[in-house]
Order: sequence, then structure tokens, then C-alpha cells
Amino acid sequence: MLPVALTVLNLFTLFLFDWDKSQAARQGWRISERSFLFLAFCGGWPALKLGQWLFRHKTRKQPFKTLLTLMIGLNLLTVAVLGSLAGPELRARAFGWPEAPLSTWLTQSRPHLPSVGVGRDSPAQGTHRFFQSARD
Repeated sequence: MLPVALTVLNLFTLFLFDWDKSQAARQGWRISERSFLFLAFCGGWPALKLGQWLFRHKTRKQPFKTLLTLMIGLNLLTVAVLGSLAGPELRARAFGWPEAPLSTWLTQSRPHLPSVGVGRDSPAQGTHRFFQSARD
């Protein structure tokens, strides 16, 4: 659900950024920088960075450039803090992370994974040496 919402938000943000660029050329009604920074904080910062590169819009504008970088940092920090404070079930649902604590998941052994290396089986036995289990 979260990846879909972020995709929609980023597409909407990219559309608004393109529209703002065209309005700047026509000297029409513009979207405020505060609105763009709010969208960046909500997760639309990849679209804003892509829009800056694609449309060459607001690339030298200060303090927008600095504030956008700050919003990106705050966004990443917020995701990291929420990810670490959230329980395993919420982390698994929202971010697709494993349900066990990350420290446990990173340190546990994985005997179910195939071992890569030289095996004792010959190709005539029907198994390849790269798909041999770690216990053999």
C-alpha cells in the first residue's frame, strides 16, 4: 500500500513541477515553494529532484535548493526513526521488512540457502555443484 501511495504522490508532484515550469514561462499562476517543500517532506522528493534535472527548474533558486535538501534529510530521518520504533508487524506490513528484529535477521544462520562452491556430486548424478546444500 505504501509503495503505491508514494508512486502516486511522486507522479502528482512531477506533474505539478512541470506545470509550474510552464506557468513560469507564461508568467501565469504559480505553485508556492512551500507547497513543493511540503510534498518533498511527504515523500515526493524523488520527483522534485527528477523534475529539477528534467525541466531545469528551480536548480539555482535559493533558499529552495537548500530547503529541499533539508526536507530530503528530514524525510529519510523520519523513515529511519519510524522504522526502528515500529513493531515488527508494522514494519513488515508498511516497509516489507522481516517480522523479526533486524539484528536477529542479520545474525541468524540460513541453512536453507544453497552453498556456492565446489561440490562432490558429478553432473551424471543430476545435480549441479552450485545447487548443493550447505550440509553436504
